[in-house]
Amino acid sequence: MKPLFRPTLLSLLLGAPPYVVWLQIGNTDKTVVLRLLLDNAEAVQEGFARGLACVELAEPA
Repeated sequence: MKPLFRPTLLSLLLGAPPYVVWLQIGNTDKTVVLRLLLDNAEAVQEGFARGLACVELAEPA
């Protein structure tokens, strides 16, 4: 039995799936979150460009 919708057709109808940046940090100040995102912006963009749907960032130990 053939599927009703192919994934490519489904993405045309519904749009691309969302991208996720997963932050592994505790309850912290927004400046720490902003610094983590800015410091890793290039790595996040490269991950999404390679086709990853989720990029995980962790606070340095």
